[in-house]
Amino acid sequence: MSKIIENVYADYRQSVEFNIKDENIKWEDVKDYSVKWDTLYLNMKDGTIKEFDSSRDCDVDWKWPDKTTAYDTEGGKLE
Repeated sequence: MSKIIENVYADYRQSVEFNIKDENIKWEDVKDYSVKWDTLYLNMKDGTIKEFDSSRDCDVDWKWPDKTTAYDTEGGKLE
């Protein structure tokens, strides 16, 4: 019996880079770090927070997804 396609997912991967070499920040001075909305946040051990925008202005290449997956109406993966 033929199954009915319910959903098809297209997955895209995009990486951004934060080139902060010119800032001369020592790793041992960083308490922790996080990234949100294309901004790098460095939480420094002295209590300050440094913010950096990504070094590249890039967009997702929507032409070809990295992966596509189809699922049937019962949640099963179609191959």
